Amino acid sequence: MAVSLMAGVIIGAGIFVLPFIFSKVGFLAGIFYLAVFTLVFIAIHLMYSEIIIKTKGDEHRFAGYARIYFGKAGYYAAILMTIAGMFFVLTIYLALSVSFLPSVGLPAGVIGLILFWAVSSLPIFFNVKEVAILEFVSNIAIFGVIFLLFFFAWGKPLNIDFFQPISFFGFFLPFGAIFFSLAGRSAIPEVIDYFRDGNHFSLRQSIIWGTAVSAVIYVFFIYAVLALSGAVSEDAITGLVGLPDYLLLSLAVLALINLWNSYIVIGIDVKESLKKDIGLKVWQAGLIVVVAPLTIYFSGFQDFMPLINFTGGLFLGLEGIFIVLMWRQLKNAPLFSFKIASLLIIFSLAIGYQIILLFI
Repeated sequence: MAVSLMAGVIIGAGIFVLPFIFSKVGFLAGIFYLAVFTLVFIAIHLMYSEIIIKTKGDEHRFAGYARIYFGKAGYYAAILMTIAGMFFVLTIYLALSVSFLPSVGLPAGVIGLILFWAVSSLPIFFNVKEVAILEFVSNIAIFGVIFLLFFFAWGKPLNIDFFQPISFFGFFLPFGAIFFSLAGRSAIPEVIDYFRDGNHFSLRQSIIWGTAVSAVIYVFFIYAVLALSGAVSEDAITGLVGLPDYLLLSLAVLALINLWNSYIVIGIDVKESLKKDIGLKVWQAGLIVVVAPLTIYFSGFQDFMPLINFTGGLFLGLEGIFIVLMWRQLKNAPLFSFKIASLLIIFSLAIGYQIILLFI
C-alpha cells in the first residue's frame, strides 16, 4: 500500500509529456536523463522523510520545517513556493483532464472540467488509509493498461532516432518535465503515516521502490508511445495510430485515473499544509484547496506543456534546494560534500534555465 501510494502520486500528469520530450532529445539521452533524475529524487524523498521523522516538536508540513531551519524568511518563501506551486500542479491536472474526457464519453469543455474537478475534490476530505486503498486499486488498472500498450508496441521500431543533436537550450529541456514526472514529496507524510510503529527500514524501502518503480513504468510507456505514434503528440495519446478502439478507450481512462490519483493526494498535502503550517481551520483549508485550482484555470492558465516545464523547473527546483539545505542542517553535513553539491548544482541549473526562458 505504501509503495502504491508513493507511485500513485509520482505517476501523474508528467507521464504524458515524457514521450514528447524523449522525441526531442533522443531515446538513449532520455533514458540517461530519467535514470540520473530518478536517483536525484530518491535522494530527495529520503532526505525529506528523515527531516519529518527526526525534527523535534509538533508535526508540520514543508513550510513548517522551512521555518524551523531557516526562520521567517524561509517560512514565507516555502509558503509561496510549495502552496502556490501545488495549486499550479492541480491546475495542470484540470487542463489535461479536458483533453481526455470526450474520449470516455464524458462532456467536453466547461461541464466536463467541472465534473472532473468535483469528483477529484471530494476525496480530499478522506483520511490517508482510505486514499491509499483507492490508490492501490486504481494503480493496478493503470499498470495493466500500460503493459497492454507495451504488448502492442513490442518489436516495432521507434519512430525517433536514438540520438538527436542537442543545442544548449535542448540540453536543459528535459529538466522541468522529468522533475515534474518524478516528484513525490507530497506523498511522503502519508507514507510515513503507514509506519507509525517506527519501522524505518520499511519506510526507506517503500520510498525507494515507489520512486524507482515509477521510472520503470515510464520507460514501458515511453517506448510504447514512441513505437505506436505517427507523430508524437505533446499529450502522448492523440498521436497514437493503429490501435483497437478498446485500447484507446482504456488509455483515456488511464489518463483520467492517473490525474485523479495525484490530484487527491496533492490536494490533501496542500490542505494539511494550510492547516498545520498556517493555522487555518479544517474547513477553511479544504475550501481553499477546492476553489484555488479552478480559479487559476479560469484565469487563463490552460496550456499544460509550458505549465509543466515551468512548475517542474522552477518550483520543484527551489523545493529540492530547500530540502537539501534543511537535511544538511539536520545532519550537520558539509556543504561541499559530493552528494549535497551535486544536488544543488542540478536544481540550480533547472531554475536558471526557467529564469532565462522568462526573458527571451
